[in-house]
Amino acid sequence: MRGGSAEAAAARVGQRDLDRYYMLLDDALRAVAYDLALEEARWIVSAHWSTLLDWNAAVLMPVQLRDFAVDPKGWEYAADWAVDPDALIARVRHWSLTKRMAIIDAMERLHCLMAQRSRDAARDATVSDDVLDDLIVAVGLARRAAQHHVVIRRTAPPSPDRG
Repeated sequence: MRGGSAEAAAARVGQRDLDRYYMLLDDALRAVAYDLALEEARWIVSAHWSTLLDWNAAVLMPVQLRDFAVDPKGWEYAADWAVDPDALIARVRHWSLTKRMAIIDAMERLHCLMAQRSRDAARDATVSDDVLDDLIVAVGLARRAAQHHVVIRRTAPPSPDRG
C-alpha cells in the first residue's frame, strides 16, 4: 500500500473526517454567536446545566428550552436577563441540527473550562453571571456587543493536508 499501512491510512481518513466535522461546528457556532445575545446564550446554558450534552441534547434542544421556560427558575432567569423564551425557542426550533450540535459542543467546552477553574465549579450552580458570560464568550457561544474576543478552539491541531 502506498504511503504506509492500512491502519495509518485509516487514521488519516479519520483525522480528515474529524477536521471536517470541527470545521462545520466552527462555522455553525459563528452563525449562532451572531444570532444570540449574551443573555440568551446564558439562558440556554442554564437550561442545559445538568443535561447530558450529547446528540440527543441537540435534537431535543427546543423541548429542553420549552421545559426550562415553564420551570420557575427558567422564568426567573428570563425575567432577570430580559430574555423572551418564546421568541428564543422559536429561533432555535428553526436552527439546523449542525447549529444545535455546535451549541452542545461549546457548552461541553464551557464545562471543561469551569472544571479547570475549580474542581467543584462544574457542579456549582451559583456561578456568577460575569464569570459565566466570560466563559460563554471564550468558547464562542455568544459575543459581547462591539468587542472582539478570542475563541478557545479544540485541542486537536489542524490537519496539514486540508485544502
